[in-house]
Amino acid sequence: GKFTKVKAEDYKGKPRVKPLPQRLISQLQNDNIILHEKLKGLLEKAQELNNFDNCKTIAEFKDEINHTLSYTYNEVYEKRIKMLEKNEQWGTRDTCRSAFRQLIMYKRGLIEKKSHSEVKRDVIKELQSKNKDSRVKLVKYDAEYWNNLKKANTITFYEITADFLTGFSKWLNDVEVNTISNYMREIKTIYNIAVDSGLVKLSNYPFGRSNNPLKKKYQIQDEQVDKEVLSKENWEKLMAYSTPYPARQKALDMFKLSYALHGANTNDMCKLLKTDVSETHVKFFRKKTRKTRKRVVKRTITRDESINFLFMKYASPVGSPYVLDLLKSNEDSDSEYTHKRCKGINRNFNRSLERICESIGIPRISMMWARHQMSTDFRENGGTLEQLNLVMGHQSMKTTKGYDHSLPNQKIQDLTKTMNKGLNIKND
Repeated sequence: GKFTKVKAEDYKGKPRVKPLPQRLISQLQNDNIILHEKLKGLLEKAQELNNFDNCKTIAEFKDEINHTLSYTYNEVYEKRIKMLEKNEQWGTRDTCRSAFRQLIMYKRGLIEKKSHSEVKRDVIKELQSKNKDSRVKLVKYDAEYWNNLKKANTITFYEITADFLTGFSKWLNDVEVNTISNYMREIKTIYNIAVDSGLVKLSNYPFGRSNNPLKKKYQIQDEQVDKEVLSKENWEKLMAYSTPYPARQKALDMFKLSYALHGANTNDMCKLLKTDVSETHVKFFRKKTRKTRKRVVKRTITRDESINFLFMKYASPVGSPYVLDLLKSNEDSDSEYTHKRCKGINRNFNRSLERICESIGIPRISMMWARHQMSTDFRENGGTLEQLNLVMGHQSMKTTKGYDHSLPNQKIQDLTKTMNKGLNIKND
């Protein structure tokens, strides 16, 4: 065509058209992949419904299609992450992220196993015969393979079936059983959000129990971990221990303070405020459950000489809002940075406690051990399970029973030892 000259005065004051930044281009490409997966889900659902075994009216067919997923797992996952960050549930957020990463890695592995290992092997054999067509096929295959890997970053709800979850749990064979159950609970929570929002039909729900072999369900399994508390002899050794190393002594003192504060964890002790402490009592909310419960109750501990001494020994500087010198005065107790700081402090305490246990020859313990030791000693001294529930600050009795297993196990062991003495087996 003909080109016409344009005067520069016509473009004065008008903004120039700039090329899109690479980040926005990548986001648009990712949105296209998500849209492609949604359409793929609709087509698969339509093909599933379009069979002669189950005749449906047009209205029923439309209703089934409307219940098909319009959101991907990734989108609901992002909303879940934002909600956890808003509630400052940093630990749960990290677990949710880890579960999502493992899901993506598992899906990528399925793609590699299905296409890369089998198809490419055949193509390489053809290349050895120096066939030109096979070279073209290899290039096309590589492009398709990398495109499939991009799609692996997006997971749709129709992919998450009972068989998919079973394969995923087997793939995590090196991970502890309780870690796998935590991952599965996060996946289940995100699926529940999708069900409650009407994004997923309840008939496709993969979790639960089912005796029908045609409707498989995945059941989350937990492993009961029996944490044996220290014997009286080992406990006396630990309490009598003294060391010239300040880090070890501080870790041991914090362990004792945790025991005295009814098993308070390191996070709660780090964030204990001066306003939570009166002349006679220590009252504080558990940070772990403060924003997740409908009804929160302050834990109340009566101050004694042990608590007073440790408060004075590790008192924070003047002007700090915190009771102990574990956090700096300008650190926000609700920030993610402070959460990571508390995890690091707890990790350092555990390392020091391990060295102490090695030096005096007793089983290894951690800061969390103080909580189990306190609950066992409380029950051994005549405290009821209901009283222990109040002391521990639990909402459910089921949670409290998890801390009550050490005492029955010890009694069973003592009883069986007494019974075995009646066997009258002698060493000749």
